[in-house]
Amino acid sequence: MAIETRANLDSASLVVKNETGIAQNTANRVGTLFENLADSTALLKERGCVSLSKSSAYSFTVAANDTPEKLTYSMSGVVSTAYNVAGEPSPRVDWTGAGSLPYRVSALLNFSGANNTEYYFYIARNGVVNDTTKVSVHLYSSDPHSAYLELYAEGAGQYEIWIEQKDSIDQIDFINGQLSLMSV
Repeated sequence: MAIETRANLDSASLVVKNETGIAQNTANRVGTLFENLADSTALLKERGCVSLSKSSAYSFTVAANDTPEKLTYSMSGVVSTAYNVAGEPSPRVDWTGAGSLPYRVSALLNFSGANNTEYYFYIARNGVVNDTTKVSVHLYSSDPHSAYLELYAEGAGQYEIWIEQKDSIDQIDFINGQLSLMSV
């Protein structure tokens, strides 16, 4: 009952597979192999993924400058497994699975806005902005820009995209976006 490397599991499997001696593959040997396999892999029921996206344009105005707020950008589900995840069109993705299983939350946003504006994008967990996910985008033209955010986490949580506009309040026009959570 231990977490083993793939090489160790392969080696133990070959011993059981190729054993030719009488009564060598005991219940203990085979049972230990199965226990180690189970301890070393995430079972399908423990895994999960959810992805939300929006491909149509949407305008958003930050309520107050220099203050992060939740991006309300209605998305629809694209992919979702039956285990440990949920998605809300607000957009929000949730992990409800095993606390020790790591997962990745990511967001990709394509947008345009007024020239000489600066935006900060974040991933928030349970309504609290995670500063390590902060991406700053300064618009030097009205051409489309992109922001990609990523966070690795463990334990139950709800994740949203938050936005902050530096020193002003202007409309930002989202071209499309995606918010995803996937166990790793």
